[in-house]
Amino acid sequence: NGVTAQCNPFTWSNDDGPRCPDIYLYTHEGESKIRTYERVGIVSTSEYATDDGWYLASGLFSLHADQIHPLMFSKLYFPSAHQSYDVIIDDVQAKYLPKQCVALVENPSFEDGPSYWESNDKVKGKVSLYSPGASGESDFAFRSYDRDHAWRGIKQQLDPLCFVSGEEYSISAKFRMLNATDGEGVMCDVNKQQTTTDNCPSVSIYGSDCAGENVNWLFYNALGGDELVWDPDSYNDFSAAFTVNDDLATCDKVWVYIHQVNLEYEIVVDDLQISSYETESPTQAPTPGETEPVTEGGSESPTSSPTTRPTVGTLTSCPVDELTPSEIPSGPVMLARSSSLCVLTKALPEFDGSLTDIAPVALSYDGGDWENAAGDFATILLYGKEFGNYAEGSHITLPDLNDNEKYYLTSYSHDVSETNKWARLLETATFGTTAQNLDDWTEHALTTTTAKEWIQ
Repeated sequence: NGVTAQCNPFTWSNDDGPRCPDIYLYTHEGESKIRTYERVGIVSTSEYATDDGWYLASGLFSLHADQIHPLMFSKLYFPSAHQSYDVIIDDVQAKYLPKQCVALVENPSFEDGPSYWESNDKVKGKVSLYSPGASGESDFAFRSYDRDHAWRGIKQQLDPLCFVSGEEYSISAKFRMLNATDGEGVMCDVNKQQTTTDNCPSVSIYGSDCAGENVNWLFYNALGGDELVWDPDSYNDFSAAFTVNDDLATCDKVWVYIHQVNLEYEIVVDDLQISSYETESPTQAPTPGETEPVTEGGSESPTSSPTTRPTVGTLTSCPVDELTPSEIPSGPVMLARSSSLCVLTKALPEFDGSLTDIAPVALSYDGGDWENAAGDFATILLYGKEFGNYAEGSHITLPDLNDNEKYYLTSYSHDVSETNKWARLLETATFGTTAQNLDDWTEHALTTTTAKEWIQ
């Protein structure tokens, strides 16, 4: 009927109201027949009425090596809106951003609205402009709200070519946190260096598709002394620094994330910038993992470069209830080992809550490390990725899935009979076994002690 309609930027499905269009880039090189089709921009916020019904879609994108060719053909698409709606496009720009590594963050003070910023999970966490910003009533900041997990927050893609091993960068920002119920400012503990119910905001650097280990660095505020305070009614200064290592220097994709605070709080950020560090060497390394000891009493910050060890603030455990899938997000995750059997799958949730198109991705059992599941799906999905095993669990960066597909953890009972336990031992230590052998051996339970006695 030609009437202007609103769209929903916080869904991948048109079942939750008309979905906003996306921006896709299609490339085709005639000689090699290499084709790509990928999302490069989205509508990230619901700012609609303030601009006469127009929504802003934006994104940042780095060309891959196989997309750089003199005969490369490319075009933009604007799909995803429901077929019953007409989509009107205006002011389309695909701009080349010259490489400049002095300041890595685009639109750091949100003078261009929400451009280049988005939620790290548009379905499970929403984002919007927020006023007043750090400079007053006429200024804007960016807000992450309606979060269902500490992991939800905001992100922006950075230029991976700027990350050269040995280069030093400083991080600066201004933060507030609001009560999700009444919007009032809330306190946080500036001394907490891990994800708890009352830690202050942090800044994360994530690198994926790296030649070495994927990077997951979490930085807490390095301001010290009288500067390290938190005022719930004002913007609070944040500062940190890091040195690029060999792993980060090889990553094809690098992101800055703001998240990892209590899900009952809203995060407000302004003036976020990552700048070339040209004075003293940085003295703040990424925070240690939650199971590593933290020095009490506020001693001096370490002076070494950031460790390559992942610093995911939250350990994700398998659900306690058997056969009850628990959704987890894509991206960096530290998975706790399972004492029984836990399977990571991808699946497509249906309207009635059931899951279809289920495919196994990885599993852990009997307290062992996580490992890839058998089959082509897991092999292709996790190509080039490996689990890193640490004291608290196994770390991996889970790739993004297709629209509407999700990752799930499901626990199962995993009991091994005494007969099977003895059979495993005999198969390992001898040339085989028979049913009669097992009948002779299974009079006693197989334990570490009985196994040692048999071997001796």
